[in-house]
Amino acid sequence: GKSDDAIALIQDTLAHDKTWNRGYDLLLGQYLHANQRDKAEALLKQHIDADPKSTAAVMEYAKFRLVTNDFAGAEKLMQGMVSNPTVFPTARLALGDFYMQANKPDLALATYQQGQKDDAKNAVTYGERIIAIQVATKHLDQALSMSKDLADKNPKDLTAARLYSGLLLETSTHGSIGKSVDEIKKLSDKNPGDSLLRL
Repeated sequence: GKSDDAIALIQDTLAHDKTWNRGYDLLLGQYLHANQRDKAEALLKQHIDADPKSTAAVMEYAKFRLVTNDFAGAEKLMQGMVSNPTVFPTARLALGDFYMQANKPDLALATYQQGQKDDAKNAVTYGERIIAIQVATKHLDQALSMSKDLADKNPKDLTAARLYSGLLLETSTHGSIGKSVDEIKKLSDKNPGDSLLRL
């Protein structure tokens, strides 16, 4: 219950380690709890100034701008990361996640699709996010088809296999359950060490 002491201790630690993400989170929580929004925003700017290559710093400030009804300002922060892929290689993924938080699935979908084209190394992750949007927007047939394709192309990717198996269970009818079980068994056979697929 000694918030002043806590704040002083965190500030002292940040003075010695300006890139301590957890410290900024703790201090931000204190300021928001006390409804000190000006101090909270100043802290978020301080974090970016102290650690300009920190994805977490930019995303936290963008999230703050979003919840304070400044979507344009938040989007500008996120777009700034996308325009600097050398420093922020996963920025487009973060931008898509930001659009989902902002309840803008169409923008998120377009962002993930572009990321899937531009970032082959993370193509599976982008694919999983795209499927999640299809599920969230109730396009289950499309989500199922896409998840099957993703699992087939990446048989050792557990997340893709689990996503497909989950959708199979969710969309199965009395008439199709046998086929779904066979599909899940194939996924389990390809990943014998995964207890979730077996379950």
